[in-house]
Amino acid sequence: MELPGSHPLKGAQKKLDEAVRAAYGMSATADALTFLLKLNEEVAEAEAKGMPVQAPGIPACVKDPTKITTTTAFACDLAVTCRALLHLGGPTDTPTVGPT
Repeated sequence: MELPGSHPLKGAQKKLDEAVRAAYGMSATADALTFLLKLNEEVAEAEAKGMPVQAPGIPACVKDPTKITTTTAFACDLAVTCRALLHLGGPTDTPTVGPT
């Protein structure tokens, strides 16, 4: 991946990096480790205050998981799901579910 020239994995990695940054609301220039450390501190602080914190997995706001899952993969929009997972005070909007 770090060798010069094109490679299919480089393009795939770039798209994945962009999708993850978009899902977390992280700018293209933000340092990922600094951003994630700050996010982790915010979640730990919220948890220490007894606020609800979404654990990994399907967000609590999804009432019927069968509408966003298939037998092989999630069928919902990654960015919407990640935003729902990361929201500390509970979702403010209902995520759009279903195939994108």
